[in-house]
Amino acid sequence: MQVSRLSCSGGLSKKEDVAQLVKIAHSVTSEAGGRIEVTSGSRTIKSGMDTFLWYGARPHKRPAQAFQYTPYTQEEWSAIFPDATRRLITERELASLTRKTNISGPYNDLAE
Repeated sequence: MQVSRLSCSGGLSKKEDVAQLVKIAHSVTSEAGGRIEVTSGSRTIKSGMDTFLWYGARPHKRPAQAFQYTPYTQEEWSAIFPDATRRLITERELASLTRKTNISGPYNDLAE
């Protein structure tokens, strides 16, 4: 399945989309060297690209199904990323990130 075929703009519409997006995120995380620790207060989780997959509509919750594939629980994730702190990056921020990281390869069409 190609990334462009996923229903990820405006939200996920199929359960299969969640599994496919998480699979892609795991590949990106692996290629980048693995998960890193993210800490907020006294809580720490091992974060990967999948950590930042959430619905487009506020308060940007994650599908419960997505937590089946992570080394942290929904409660741990919510403690690190409370509802009021989650947001989507802007097109300008995404363009800046792709320039700074010199993204190339099968995922570079995500920035367009």
